[in-house]
Amino acid sequence: MCGDVPATKRFFEEQLTFRCRERIELPDGSELGAWLSIDILPHEVAVMKDMTGSRGRLHHVAFWYGIEQHLNDLAEALRDREITIEAGPSKHGITQSPFLYAFEPGGNRIELFGG
Repeated sequence: MCGDVPATKRFFEEQLTFRCRERIELPDGSELGAWLSIDILPHEVAVMKDMTGSRGRLHHVAFWYGIEQHLNDLAEALRDREITIEAGPSKHGITQSPFLYAFEPGGNRIELFGG
């Protein structure tokens, strides 16, 4: 989450050599979000406009979990352990990468992705 998507995107591109893979541009030309990668993955970092005006908020942490089928297996294991699944398994609309969102015991949102 960030206050200025273009500035944050430029920081990752210019200082850390990430490349922008996907982005959301609104009709007025402003950017709502950007997905950046340093290797062949669809993204390692996604930055989204924080509409609350807050600073320093983390949306989620993501972990690669293997092939897409593994996410279905993981969802079943999480349900068996009564761990809250927020969304998925499914595919992201932007990158089409398979995902599963859940909450770890501390209440933080985690994304598990495969593919």
